[in-house]
Amino acid sequence: MIKDSIAILCRGESLKEIELLPDVEEYIIVNGFSDEFELDYIKNVLTDKKITHLISLGSLAHGHPSGARNGCFGAMIAKNNFKQFNIERIVLSYIEECLPHNANSPVVHNVKNKDEKNIPVSCLGDENKTLMIKNHPRYKFTYPSCGVGALGYSSVDLKKKNIYIIGMDFYDGSGYLERGIYKSQEAAIKRSADEGKQMREFFPGFIEKQPEINFTMYTYSDFNTQLNNLNIINLRQ
Repeated sequence: MIKDSIAILCRGESLKEIELLPDVEEYIIVNGFSDEFELDYIKNVLTDKKITHLISLGSLAHGHPSGARNGCFGAMIAKNNFKQFNIERIVLSYIEECLPHNANSPVVHNVKNKDEKNIPVSCLGDENKTLMIKNHPRYKFTYPSCGVGALGYSSVDLKKKNIYIIGMDFYDGSGYLERGIYKSQEAAIKRSADEGKQMREFFPGFIEKQPEINFTMYTYSDFNTQLNNLNIINLRQ
């Protein structure tokens, strides 16, 4: 097992290569993950592992094909994901002063684990401000996506030194591993193209400001940048 390590699991198509990840201390899953948990090769990796669930509160409103109440997050509750897997904490992808009005939603704060205890809920620490986008139209401080928020949580809040990320494909000709409500990958890519562009522009500066941390990225994107502390493994090459 790699010391001071964590793997961030975003929901892009490259997540299907999860078995390429090394043995790490813990994992972060990003946003609604109920469909991904049903895939045997993901279930095999995550069973009995320490997991953090990092979410945008939009996941409570984003519909799920099952029709579950409270969207993609509610689908995880309905499928007993929080009791089946060792999800130790839920993290809201915002700093405290930028929390949305529904941050205290009982749907999020009353989730039970397998021991019938509430899973603790927190948000990103203020130290993230130095890395975040400033004066965004919606938030004074923010990251361009939950996936990048998970990177910030890993490096700033958990102070991990070896961070691995998979499933972040920047919607670069690649959609979600599990499409959810989208009728096609093309529809998913089209909806998220602007977010993907913003992530690509933000990502190098975020990495460069943290030279003491080793980042390894497994991706289907053709994204590339020359940074000493970032190893990009382009899985389609």
